[in-house]
Amino acid sequence: MIAAKAVFGGIKTNKIKSAIENEDLGFQYIKEIMAENSALLEFETIVNGTYINGVDLISWDETEKITEFKVMVRPLQAVKMLQGMMQAMLEQTK
Repeated sequence: MIAAKAVFGGIKTNKIKSAIENEDLGFQYIKEIMAENSALLEFETIVNGTYINGVDLISWDETEKITEFKVMVRPLQAVKMLQGMMQAMLEQTK
């Protein structure tokens, strides 16, 4: 939860920021699968009343520098909501 608030706390788009400030994200990792240079972390949260379940796939090199970071999210309703939030964020950077 702290990590999510740290990432989203600096967002200037009102649509996204209001979702973060007015709700307890309840973000939590619920499963970890670790390997030597990679991890799969399953998470869940609720944003704007929409349940989100997903995974972070993270790989790193021998110096512990992240080399790959993928996020996969479900259900479709959550994907569409996050797409709208990301689009608003990208439009603000123009």
